[in-house]
Amino acid sequence: MLESVTIPESVKHIGEHAFANCKNLSEVIISDNVFNIDCGALVTVRVWEKFLFQNNVTNIGADAFYGCKFE
Repeated sequence: MLESVTIPESVKHIGEHAFANCKNLSEVIISDNVFNIDCGALVTVRVWEKFLFQNNVTNIGADAFYGCKFE
């Protein structure tokens, strides 16, 4: 059961539906090397307590966060 994820410096792109339906994921930390978050990448993650990403993200695809709740 995935509850937390830290995207490492080596990742530049989070692909389509990469973490879709990870309903227990509550913490996501994205390194400053990520430039692209594809459509539906984090769709229907239930509740996020912590979501951090740097200003380097230049593209967030359609519905990347559809159905997500942030607290």
